Amino acid sequence: MQTKTETLLLQLGNISLFGVNIPIISIISGIAFIFSLYAVWREGRRDGFSEERLFDNYILSLIIAFTFSRISYAITARFLFLPLETRKETMIIMVTTLPILILITLSLF
Repeated sequence: MQTKTETLLLQLGNISLFGVNIPIISIISGIAFIFSLYAVWREGRRDGFSEERLFDNYILSLIIAFTFSRISYAITARFLFLPLETRKETMIIMVTTLPILILITLSLF
C-alpha cells in the first residue's frame, strides 16, 4: 500500500493528457533532443558544413549511442545476477565480442 507522499511523487513524475500518462523525463528528453539538434545545425552551418550530412551524422550517432548503451545495460544487469561460474563464461564472451562490436561501429563511418 502506498502512502500519500508516494502517490504524490508518482503523480509528479507524469503528466496526464486525455487519460494518457506521459513521463516528464520523456518530455525533457524530447526538448533536449530538439535543442541539441538546433545547436549542431547552427554551429555546423556557421562552419560551412552541409546540412544534410550534419543531420545524417547526428541521427547516426544517436542510434549508435542508444544501441551501445542498451547493450551495455543488458550485459551488466544480466551479469550482476548470474552465478559465479556463469560470470566467468560471460566475461570471456564479452571480451571476445568487443572487437567485433568496435569493427561494426567503425564500418558505419
